[in-house]
Amino acid sequence: MFRRRGSCGEAGVTLVEVLVTVVILGMAFAAIVGAMGTSILASDIHRKQATSEVVLRDYAETLAAASYVTCGTTSSYEAVSFTPPTGFTVSVTAVEYYTSATQTFESSYGTCPVSDSGLQRLSLRVVSDDARATETLQIVKRSV
Repeated sequence: MFRRRGSCGEAGVTLVEVLVTVVILGMAFAAIVGAMGTSILASDIHRKQATSEVVLRDYAETLAAASYVTCGTTSSYEAVSFTPPTGFTVSVTAVEYYTSATQTFESSYGTCPVSDSGLQRLSLRVVSDDARATETLQIVKRSV
Protein backbone atom coordinates (compact mmCIF):
# COMPACT_ATOMS: atom_id res chain seq x y z
CA MET A 1 0.00 0.00 0.00
CA PHE A 2 1.18 3.32 -0.99
CA ARG A 3 0.55 6.42 0.96
CA ARG A 4 0.18 9.72 -0.77
CA ARG A 5 1.54 12.81 0.83
CA GLY A 6 -0.16 16.19 0.66
CA SER A 7 -3.04 15.15 -1.47
CA CYS A 8 -5.64 14.75 1.27
CA GLY A 9 -6.31 18.46 1.86
CA GLU A 10 -5.19 18.97 5.39
CA ALA A 11 -7.48 21.80 6.37
CA GLY A 12 -6.50 23.39 9.65
CA VAL A 13 -6.84 26.65 11.52
CA THR A 14 -3.90 28.95 11.77
CA LEU A 15 -2.85 30.67 14.96
CA VAL A 16 -3.85 34.07 13.57
CA GLU A 17 -7.38 32.86 12.89
CA VAL A 18 -7.70 31.49 16.42
CA LEU A 19 -6.44 34.75 17.94
CA VAL A 20 -8.85 36.85 15.87
CA THR A 21 -11.73 34.61 16.96
CA VAL A 22 -10.75 34.87 20.63
CA VAL A 23 -10.52 38.68 20.40
CA ILE A 24 -13.95 38.95 18.74
CA LEU A 25 -15.56 36.65 21.31
CA GLY A 26 -13.87 38.57 24.14
CA MET A 27 -15.21 41.88 22.86
CA ALA A 28 -18.72 40.43 22.51
CA PHE A 29 -18.57 39.00 26.04
CA ALA A 30 -17.37 42.34 27.46
CA ALA A 31 -20.21 44.17 25.69
CA ILE A 32 -22.83 41.76 27.02
CA VAL A 33 -21.51 41.96 30.60
CA GLY A 34 -21.38 45.77 30.38
CA ALA A 35 -24.95 45.93 29.11
CA MET A 36 -26.13 43.66 31.92
CA GLY A 37 -24.37 45.84 34.51
CA THR A 38 -25.99 48.98 33.10
CA SER A 39 -29.37 47.29 33.08
CA ILE A 40 -29.02 46.19 36.70
CA LEU A 41 -27.99 49.70 37.79
CA ALA A 42 -30.87 51.34 35.91
CA SER A 43 -33.31 48.84 37.40
CA ASP A 44 -32.06 49.61 40.92
CA ILE A 45 -32.42 53.35 40.41
CA HIS A 46 -35.92 52.95 38.98
CA ARG A 47 -36.98 50.72 41.89
CA LYS A 48 -35.70 53.24 44.41
CA GLN A 49 -37.48 56.10 42.65
CA ALA A 50 -40.76 54.19 42.63
CA THR A 51 -40.38 53.25 46.28
CA SER A 52 -39.47 56.80 47.31
CA GLU A 53 -42.57 58.12 45.54
CA VAL A 54 -44.79 55.70 47.47
CA VAL A 55 -43.04 56.58 50.74
CA LEU A 56 -43.50 60.29 50.01
CA ARG A 57 -47.23 59.87 49.36
CA ASP A 58 -47.65 57.87 52.57
CA TYR A 59 -45.74 60.52 54.52
CA ALA A 60 -47.87 63.28 53.00
CA GLU A 61 -51.06 61.46 53.97
CA THR A 62 -49.77 60.98 57.51
CA LEU A 63 -48.93 64.69 57.82
CA ALA A 64 -52.26 65.72 56.31
CA ALA A 65 -54.08 63.63 58.91
CA ALA A 66 -51.99 65.04 61.78
CA SER A 67 -53.21 68.02 63.75
CA TYR A 68 -52.38 71.54 62.62
CA VAL A 69 -49.47 73.12 64.50
CA THR A 70 -49.99 76.84 65.01
CA CYS A 71 -46.77 78.71 64.19
CA GLY A 72 -45.21 75.37 63.31
CA THR A 73 -41.69 74.89 62.04
CA THR A 74 -39.99 72.01 60.27
CA SER A 75 -39.12 70.47 63.64
CA SER A 76 -42.74 70.75 64.81
CA TYR A 77 -43.80 68.13 62.29
CA GLU A 78 -40.96 65.69 63.10
CA ALA A 79 -43.02 64.40 66.01
CA VAL A 80 -45.56 62.88 63.62
CA SER A 81 -45.21 59.12 63.89
CA PHE A 82 -44.09 57.81 60.52
CA THR A 83 -41.47 55.15 59.99
CA PRO A 84 -40.03 55.06 56.48
CA PRO A 85 -38.75 51.77 55.11
CA THR A 86 -35.11 50.87 55.60
CA GLY A 87 -32.89 52.84 53.25
CA PHE A 88 -35.04 55.99 53.08
CA THR A 89 -35.14 59.24 55.05
CA VAL A 90 -38.15 61.58 55.19
CA SER A 91 -38.17 65.22 56.24
CA VAL A 92 -40.17 68.43 56.19
CA THR A 93 -37.83 70.90 54.49
CA ALA A 94 -39.92 74.09 54.73
CA VAL A 95 -43.06 75.49 56.33
CA GLU A 96 -44.61 78.52 54.67
CA TYR A 97 -47.59 80.56 55.86
CA TYR A 98 -50.36 82.06 53.78
CA THR A 99 -50.44 85.83 53.93
CA SER A 100 -53.84 87.27 53.07
CA ALA A 101 -52.40 90.72 52.29
CA THR A 102 -50.27 89.42 49.40
CA GLN A 103 -52.31 86.23 48.85
CA THR A 104 -49.13 84.16 48.68
CA PHE A 105 -47.23 81.74 50.86
CA GLU A 106 -44.20 83.22 52.61
CA SER A 107 -41.49 81.64 54.72
CA SER A 108 -41.32 82.67 58.35
CA TYR A 109 -37.58 81.96 58.82
CA GLY A 110 -38.02 80.70 62.37
CA THR A 111 -40.44 83.37 63.55
CA CYS A 112 -44.18 83.08 63.67
CA PRO A 113 -46.07 85.48 61.44
CA VAL A 114 -48.08 88.16 63.22
CA SER A 115 -51.28 86.26 62.58
CA ASP A 116 -51.30 82.62 61.58
CA SER A 117 -54.15 82.52 59.07
CA GLY A 118 -54.53 78.77 59.50
CA LEU A 119 -53.01 77.78 56.18
CA GLN A 120 -49.53 76.30 55.81
CA ARG A 121 -47.63 74.85 52.87
CA LEU A 122 -45.27 72.05 53.86
CA SER A 123 -42.40 70.97 51.60
CA LEU A 124 -41.62 67.28 52.01
CA ARG A 125 -38.64 65.29 50.81
CA VAL A 126 -37.69 61.61 50.69
CA VAL A 127 -34.10 60.58 49.95
CA SER A 128 -32.67 57.11 49.55
CA ASP A 129 -29.57 56.40 51.63
CA ASP A 130 -27.36 56.21 48.55
CA ALA A 131 -28.95 59.46 47.19
CA ARG A 132 -29.90 57.81 43.90
CA ALA A 133 -33.56 58.68 44.41
CA THR A 134 -34.90 61.97 45.73
CA GLU A 135 -38.56 62.94 45.62
CA THR A 136 -40.17 66.18 46.79
CA LEU A 137 -43.77 67.22 47.31
CA GLN A 138 -45.67 70.20 48.69
CA ILE A 139 -48.92 69.87 50.62
CA VAL A 140 -51.22 72.51 52.03
CA LYS A 141 -52.40 72.07 55.60
CA ARG A 142 -55.35 73.89 57.14
CA SER A 143 -56.41 74.39 60.69
CA VAL A 144 -59.89 73.08 61.32
